Amino acid sequence: MSKLKNSSLLVIVILLFCCITYCKGQDSILEEVKHFIPKSAIQNEIRVFKGDLNRDDLEDIILRFKLTNEPEYQEHVYLLIGQKNGKYELGAKNDSLEFDNVDGTVFDKIVIKNGYFSLEYIGYGNTSGSYEIITFKYSDIDKSWYLHRKGSKLIHRYFTEGDLKENISTQKDFGKILFQDYSY
Repeated sequence: MSKLKNSSLLVIVILLFCCITYCKGQDSILEEVKHFIPKSAIQNEIRVFKGDLNRDDLEDIILRFKLTNEPEYQEHVYLLIGQKNGKYELGAKNDSLEFDNVDGTVFDKIVIKNGYFSLEYIGYGNTSGSYEIITFKYSDIDKSWYLHRKGSKLIHRYFTEGDLKENISTQKDFGKILFQDYSY
């Protein structure tokens, strides 16, 4: 029993350390970009994601937040482009995303990789779950981000392997849509 208590305590300490480290890292990054965040932003809804959005080998930031005076499903996503002097400039923004907290779907994370970034959502229900991913790609020609791919997967606990519902659409299906013009 003593080993179980020690193991549990160790796991709790490690999780606490990870949470504190993550929060402090978010806080230091937020300090660098706080002038982009409106005063009415809900503090616990501000998220920062780092990566190279435009393939220039400089660290960029995606800032995702919500505002107090808007519906809970309304999201704001800003693409902040790293400059050689260590500052950030607004590359693009989208204030028209309305997917979080709709029909059991919640924001999960943003993944940035090699000029692409994806907004990822998870949905929960009594007998099913879903996964939504919306991916944008940087265009070197236009110096802008376009909708590249939308995918969704529905998993139902009563489905068999062949019943899995998956839907993927690409630019061939929806045309050229700029990130700032995209609404969901």
